[in-house]
Amino acid sequence: MLSPVVQPVGLMTPDRSVPSSPTVCPAVASRTTPSSAAPVDLSDLARRLQKAISFSKPPSPAISSSSSSSSSSTSSTPSSLALPSPGLPIQFIFKKPEYNNHYHETHFHRPKPKDSLIWSDLRQFFSPLAEEDQRSDFGNQFRQNIESRYGKWGRFIGKGAGGSVRLIRRDNNSLAVKHFRSRLSQESEKDYIKKVTAEFCIGSALHHPNVIQTLDLIQDGPQFYQIMEYCPNDLFNVVMSGMMSRQEIACTFRQLLRGVEYLHGLGIAHRDLKLDNLVLSPLGTLKIIDFGCSTVFRCPFETNITRSKGIYGSDPYIAPEQYTQPTYDPRQSDIWSCAIIFLCMTIRRFPWRAPHARDPSFRAYCSNPQLQKAHLLKLLPRECRPAIGSIISLDPAERTTLQDLMKDSWVRDEDVCTVDAPGAHHVHHVTHPSSNERANLVVLSPEPPGRMAEREKRRRGY
Repeated sequence: MLSPVVQPVGLMTPDRSVPSSPTVCPAVASRTTPSSAAPVDLSDLARRLQKAISFSKPPSPAISSSSSSSSSSTSSTPSSLALPSPGLPIQFIFKKPEYNNHYHETHFHRPKPKDSLIWSDLRQFFSPLAEEDQRSDFGNQFRQNIESRYGKWGRFIGKGAGGSVRLIRRDNNSLAVKHFRSRLSQESEKDYIKKVTAEFCIGSALHHPNVIQTLDLIQDGPQFYQIMEYCPNDLFNVVMSGMMSRQEIACTFRQLLRGVEYLHGLGIAHRDLKLDNLVLSPLGTLKIIDFGCSTVFRCPFETNITRSKGIYGSDPYIAPEQYTQPTYDPRQSDIWSCAIIFLCMTIRRFPWRAPHARDPSFRAYCSNPQLQKAHLLKLLPRECRPAIGSIISLDPAERTTLQDLMKDSWVRDEDVCTVDAPGAHHVHHVTHPSSNERANLVVLSPEPPGRMAEREKRRRGY
């Protein structure tokens, strides 16, 4: 046993045989003023406290205040307080948490206990959706009744690898609903949900006149639905009608570059630009849709570019470096796709089926790039040849950048439609014009204008 040490008045002794100061109790410790000015050896006190802590053990929560081994001073301690170990002041004792039912209910989200079998069966019989409402699967904050919120289902308007698109209407207002494909058998649930939410997060963050508006994401069981703005005019059908003029094609291409410039400014690359992913609003404004293949190549407030890996997009529009390089700049790939879109709008056919050596047309283009490029550019209007020729270079390092392309005189001075005002020197063909028609909108007819005029003349007997 330790030798007795003279302690100053007001300090607790580690020896429990010596009664503590009258001003100190097991529950409350109050400060007293020493009656003498004797110096205190702090190093010796700290050494004794450390020795007492090393030889003591935390008390068990099961020890009751009425234990026979407790002293008269500790017998009055409430049962909710832990008993101090021998030689350790009460202010150094921490209560051990009690892991009871209250702790588990407040610290863990556990499902409620199921009811009895009879009551559960009766409840499922009278309310079949009761169990569905209690599910805690991912994205339950998005679960809603789509029809009660947005209206009645309409016809299907499109289908692709990422899912199908269907109309939904309420009060003469239509929205497009993308029903994402189901999860594949070899695809984990984590990867599937990551893909769905990534497309929604990118689309919902974009706000530009030439980019489609993404409004909402809804989960219904294992299925996900994305609510979007609806544009009724498919650019592919307008192009294949053969009724687009040079000025109309140039305006559409200029709007496409504006949308891509906005995406690249936010650090986002589309990676699947094609005619099928371009639509026209009732006012003739071009909109970029479908961000299922999009990627973030630059984070905000950063300058480093994350290069892409793998092949993305549709074969005729894919840039050749995706087949030849392990990594590539997705911005240059988007610019290449824009040039192929312009070629398709002008000559109404693809220059090749896919940009790899197995395709004979592209192999011929690679055999003599300068000569084949000249032959291809002869099919285009003279004023746009320098700009398009600078894009369709096989080497992405020699390909023009989007910033330089926007400074080109043909691109910069072209008559372009905006949301506020139409172009002054051209018209736009649409299949579903707006009720507030612009002067430059022409309804796309199922037959060429000349054939319709001849039939009308015969009908009137001219």
